[in-house]
Amino acid sequence: MAKQPGTKSMASRSYYTKPQKGKPSGLARSYRPISLISCIGKLAERMVNNRLYWYLEKSNTPNQHQAGFKMGGCTEDQLFILAQDIQNGFTVTIFVELQQAYDTVLRKGLLKKIANLALRGKLYKSIKFFSH
Repeated sequence: MAKQPGTKSMASRSYYTKPQKGKPSGLARSYRPISLISCIGKLAERMVNNRLYWYLEKSNTPNQHQAGFKMGGCTEDQLFILAQDIQNGFTVTIFVELQQAYDTVLRKGLLKKIANLALRGKLYKSIKFFSH
């Protein structure tokens, strides 16, 4: 159970089997956590997300060529830019599949990077709360 001090529980975590054939139910990797968040928790999470997105866009933090997890960015735009770069000359392209990348993120390291972006106060505390 994830709790914020002084408040009611905002989320409960349950574990469900992954619906894939051939996955033995006796292995831990055959299960994935699902957080069941209250309506208030969802609203608070959306507010933090919107505020963080606004801050990052205002400070031009995301790379201009980034499309993933960015409003208005899509695969077609990236493919168009790639095709133009190839037509204009020498281009090196690397495609990387980051399977289960979020599961391997070190939360403390991520929070330290967020603090280095000068994100402090209530927004930082909210991000820290929702990242657990």
